[in-house]
Amino acid sequence: MIKLSKIIFFASMVATSACVTQRYENNKSTPVVKHDSSKNEMAMTRISLGLGYLKVGNTVQAKLNLEKAKGFAPELIQVYTAFAHYYDTVNEPDLATKQYQQALAINPNDADTLNNFGVFLCKHQDYDRAEAQILKAIAVPSYLLVAQSYENLALCQLKAKNFSKAQLYLDKAIVHNPSNASSLLQMAQLYYVKSDLLNAQKYIKRYEQSSRRFSPNALALAYKISIKQRNQTVAKYYANMLLQMFPNSHEAQQYILNELDEIEADRLAREYTGESADFK
Repeated sequence: MIKLSKIIFFASMVATSACVTQRYENNKSTPVVKHDSSKNEMAMTRISLGLGYLKVGNTVQAKLNLEKAKGFAPELIQVYTAFAHYYDTVNEPDLATKQYQQALAINPNDADTLNNFGVFLCKHQDYDRAEAQILKAIAVPSYLLVAQSYENLALCQLKAKNFSKAQLYLDKAIVHNPSNASSLLQMAQLYYVKSDLLNAQKYIKRYEQSSRRFSPNALALAYKISIKQRNQTVAKYYANMLLQMFPNSHEAQQYILNELDEIEADRLAREYTGESADFK
């Protein structure tokens, strides 16, 4: 899954208490107590509430709270990225695009917004613009989620069926974060797609060493790699893990039906073979 930067989209619904300051007016000894909660803080609280409502499907309350956030802080970039997420959720991509553009008009170098706009564009198959936006995010010196953005680029290129660029960006993601399990698994899948089983196995092992938990997809891929290497013992080991750990998963059911005759990586492999043949 292509990932949004961890800014407002994963905001929890939290209530923030206002700071209280004690001031004296007209040289009187009686203090006047005032709440010192800034408009930005109130806006962020409304954004958190709005996104919480959006997550549970209450779009009316979601939009109401986002409008209130905008009223508190109309120049706050998170207001517009939250609205972009709202409009994307309710299937209004043109309006979402305008909100991202408004956010970037406030700060053209906001790396989180650039990354998230790129993810949005990739979702809507605008691959060239998506790549440009995410690369801009990566180029921001203070941006910390570089590995995540390179992985986003790789996944986007896979959607575009550009396998060579996908590998290039996965390489960069792994250089920036060598223990990232998600990138290692994607690289194992890409080598499987290219029929490079030795490297596919290598990256599956690295994934296993880095991951805190297995997934049905990873176990299915490991099984298929072992089958193609004609290592029935290891293949059976992965199959048993799949059935024991994820008995209700799609992959487990497919194993029972047809021993995982085809997984997603097999479909990608056919597309890769077709692409390679086009260049011969």
